[in-house]
Formats: sequence, C-alpha cells, structure tokens
Amino acid sequence: MCIDYRQLNRVTIRNKYHLPRIDDLFDQLQGAIVFSKIDLRSCYHQLKIRTEDVSKTTFRTRYMHYEFLVISCGLTNTPAAFMSLMNGVFNPFLDSFVIVFIDDILVYSKIEKEHVDHLRIVLGILGRQKLYAKFSKCEFWLTSIAFLGNVVSKEGDKNVITYASRQLKVHERNYPTHDLELAAVVFALKIWRHYLYGVKYEVFTDHRSLQHEFTRKDLNLRQRRWIEFLKDYDVTIQYHPGKANVVADALS
Repeated sequence: MCIDYRQLNRVTIRNKYHLPRIDDLFDQLQGAIVFSKIDLRSCYHQLKIRTEDVSKTTFRTRYMHYEFLVISCGLTNTPAAFMSLMNGVFNPFLDSFVIVFIDDILVYSKIEKEHVDHLRIVLGILGRQKLYAKFSKCEFWLTSIAFLGNVVSKEGDKNVITYASRQLKVHERNYPTHDLELAAVVFALKIWRHYLYGVKYEVFTDHRSLQHEFTRKDLNLRQRRWIEFLKDYDVTIQYHPGKANVVADALS
C-alpha cells in the first residue's frame, strides 16, 4: 500500500535529528573479530503516534477511511524519529559494541568471550523496550557479515574505503584545468578530513604541475586560499602518469 503524504509533509515541522554517516559507523569496527546482526520487524510500526496527531494520517481506500496509530513510511519525520528512539535506547553502549542505523543493529566484539555478554545486553534492552526483531533476518556469532551494503569481516581486507564525486558548479566550469585539479584535491580533503587530519599521507595525481603548488609565487587569490587550507594537512603530492595508472576504471 502506497499513501501520498506530500501535502502533509509540506506543513510538517521537520525533525532535525540527524542520521549518522555510514562511513563514521564503520570506523568503530577496527579490531572487531566477531559480529551479530539484528533486524527489527516492521520497525516503524513499533513506534506509536501521539493521539492528537493520529487524525493527520487519515487515508482513504475504496472500502473506508483509516488512520495510522503507529508511524508509517512516507511521513517526513519517520526516519529521524525512529533513529532518535534507537540512539536513546542504546546510548550507553554506542561506540563500545553496538552500531545502530534505524532498524539495523550490529553487535561487535574485539574479544570473542565478550560477545555473549554484549548480545545479552542488547537483547535484554530490546525485550524491556518491547522492540521486536525479525528472527529470519538476524545472524549471530559470525566472523564475516553483510551490514548496510558492506561485508564486514575480522580480516579487514584492503579494499576501497569510499568513493566520492560531484558535479561542477556553474562558476567552476570556467576554471582552467590546473585549478580544477587542485579543487579536486581540496574537495577530497574536506570530505575525508576525519581520516586524514593529523596523519601523514600522499595524494597521487596525473597532473604534474600540482607537485610544485606549494612553491609557486604567482598564485591568484583562489589558489592562495586553497594552499592555506592544504597547509593544515601533512600531505605530499606525488605525480603518477596517467599511462601508468593501470587500475583506472570508468570512474577515473
């Protein structure tokens, strides 16, 4: 069943509670060796709507009119409201051995013997809060598990951490090639600051002149601003010829 709540959503005061960044969640898993995943059953239907707001969810079918007593998909504040609930419920254990993303719960442990205690705590909380899981979608005590579109394992295989891209803004389309290359480096440092700030690392580019960016004298105001930004990082820019980039793909 699909209900069009667009008119209601337009006049709803938005819940500003933020959803966590998925890459930030996975940063917590360093050193974990055993995992269990719990998926809640019809999660949104486990949270009641305030009595005075029930009438706002009214919808019509060919049989009669109905109202939701619990929150429903399609309401603008549904994800934020449920995320707030879950974070409140598990707050003492977040960043320790629990990751929560809306209705997906990952329990992880760095010592196998501790995992039974961690599971007991999480399942106990769900029971006391009357939050019900769908057993067929739960997995327990695994060394490799699929979670939020990723495969998490104790081996920690070296894979791409993340991808990023964006369209050029209107004014950026007039930038010369050199400035576009430098803008790409600045863009990468901004979105991956939580990985890069305070550590030494290298940036590989197929644009040779970027190597000499820190020693150039004839910089315009935009370039000077970017160089000042780069000085906050311990970065070395290395030239890597495009012809030698044998692992390049359609995204390169």
